[in-house]
Amino acid sequence: MADRARRAAWERAGAAMVSDDRHDMLRWVAVGRAAALAMATLSVAVCGGCRSKPTATTAGDGVTVVEVSGADANHDFGYVEQETKHLVRFRIHNDDDTPMQIAKVFTDCPCIHILEWPKSIPPAGTAEVLVEYESSERRERYGGQAIVFTDRRERPHVRLHMKAVVGLSLEARPAALEGGKLSAGQQRELVLEIINHGPEAFRTTHGGSDSPLCSVSVPQVAIPPGQSVRVLVRLRGDGPLGQRTAQITIATDSPHQPTVQATLRWTVIEGQDGG
Repeated sequence: MADRARRAAWERAGAAMVSDDRHDMLRWVAVGRAAALAMATLSVAVCGGCRSKPTATTAGDGVTVVEVSGADANHDFGYVEQETKHLVRFRIHNDDDTPMQIAKVFTDCPCIHILEWPKSIPPAGTAEVLVEYESSERRERYGGQAIVFTDRRERPHVRLHMKAVVGLSLEARPAALEGGKLSAGQQRELVLEIINHGPEAFRTTHGGSDSPLCSVSVPQVAIPPGQSVRVLVRLRGDGPLGQRTAQITIATDSPHQPTVQATLRWTVIEGQDGG
């Protein structure tokens, strides 16, 4: 469905309402249908003052479970095809001894649909928010959020962040290479992996960096769907002392993603004991 048609359907549904929370344009989403190609479950413990980081596990049925304590939830759909639908279920925990009321829910994009949400969460209980993400017809790196507003003064809302890479199937991993510490004359070799998440094979052709201290060896091979190729990165520890960075660019024959990039960081130190 084209963006214009989707937006028209969104407006006809009568589910638009603007909020000025932090000057964001947020639209209210009514309950819709539940259909998806992927499902995940995330847990958010609403706990005033807690700051622990999210942890991810995989349940026996293959569903992703992310435990979040006192922080906004984050879910990465990863690579998705254009115009596809994906579900994620956020499980919100109420650690208090009184019911938590859900005042309203918002999203910041018509491509995010809140299909189900609770009116309240019982004391020391949980309730789930079911969210559907519909990817665009465009190739893009997407980021959006749903917001659940509660009656808690210490936790007035829970932000449910989502991101995805739409139709851009090639990924450099890691996106940030760490070269460590090198002294003058010292050399180091690192490996950058180019992964093809998409349904078509693409070829890496050549590459380089914007630093004379960094060179790359790119194999001229096709990367089949679901596979990867290793790029050798060579680094020299010359030049002024201190932290250095370089941008690595790998060229491909993909018409939609002609280059894939990564960042390299390292530190030049004195002596011959770089580690």
